[in-house]
This record gives sequence, structure tokens and C-alpha cells, in this order.
Amino acid sequence: EERSQRLGDSPRAGLRALCESVFQEFGFCQFTTLFSIPRMSSFRRWLPILLALFLGGGRLFALTTEDRVYSAAVQAFHDQFYSVATNRLTQFLQNYHKSTNAPMAVLLLAQAQFHQKNYAATVSLLADPGNLARARTALLADQYDYWKAEAEFAQGDYPGAAQTLVSLTEDYPRSPLALRSTIEAAAAFGDRTNWTRVDALLDNPDGIF
Repeated sequence: EERSQRLGDSPRAGLRALCESVFQEFGFCQFTTLFSIPRMSSFRRWLPILLALFLGGGRLFALTTEDRVYSAAVQAFHDQFYSVATNRLTQFLQNYHKSTNAPMAVLLLAQAQFHQKNYAATVSLLADPGNLARARTALLADQYDYWKAEAEFAQGDYPGAAQTLVSLTEDYPRSPLALRSTIEAAAAFGDRTNWTRVDALLDNPDGIF
């Protein structure tokens, strides 16, 4: 417990505390006993950790904090505590907007807003050019389009939803969401009794069908 308290102060303080603990445990002050077989065997388990900490300048602690914050946000989302997830994901994106987890965090945040019927917020997040550019890099752009269309449909913007879904099928024809998007686009056009567009979508020789 004392060691965990010392490690939590700061990356630099944590590094120093860990090293002191290892030094005390393996008797670095008694050089002649360091290379005895039992001590050497145990020390080898610690050596990679110490090297990572020294070479990384303590960044390992910061990475662990980022992962912990992200995991807590994701867990709240999967537990369907959408208000809590919204707060945690928003905080994560404010603190770690350059994280490799940021594109997925945006998608989860948009979905959390959707489940709270904040459809305009969902559309805004997923249509943001910066978010969308990072989503393409992370291979999540088709999911961004799909949930944007879902939010547009929920708002009653059937033409907008249909067009977003059609764009998804055209831009990402191999997406697992392409077939579903084609069917939902046809349904969205049908809700506006736009049967010409429905026929054109379903009869398209280059389409899913």
C-alpha cells in the first residue's frame, strides 16, 4: 500500500520510488550479493520494467492513466449508463484528443448522445470535419456515417438520412454496414413516398443487390 501511494504522486516520483523499492528488495547496496543465483533470477523479472521506465522517462505512468480513463468511459457506455459515459468520454477527449482511442471515443460519445435522444449532438459530432478525417484514418468512417444517418432519421430528416446511407454504400461498398444501409435508405425514401428513388436504389446494377 505504501508503495502504491508513492507511485501515485507523479511519474518522476513514482519512478524513483519503484527503483528504491527494487534496490532495497534485491540488496543493491550489497554488490557482492547481487549476483547470487536467487537474487539474480528475481532481478531479471524486474529488469525490463526498469529499462522501460528509465528509457521512457516515466511516460509509462501517463499511458496507464490514459488507458484507465478510457476503459472507465467505455465500461460506463457498455453498462448503458449513457449520461456517465457522456461525461467521461467528453473528459477523455478534452485531455487526450490526440490519442489513438480518440476516434472510437467520438463514436461512442455520439452513440451515447443518440441513446439520450440528443440527436442534434450526435449529428454534430459525426459530421465534424476533423472528427471525420480521423475516423477515416482509424477505419471508422462507415460507422460514423451510419450513426449520423440513424440520428437524422430519428429527427425526422428522412431525405438527409437516406442520402447519408446512400453515400455510405457508395463510399464503402465493402463495409459490413453496406447491405443494412441500402435497406434502411430504401425505407427512408419510402417514408417520403419517393418510390422512384427506392426503385433506383434497389435496381442499381452496381449496388448491393
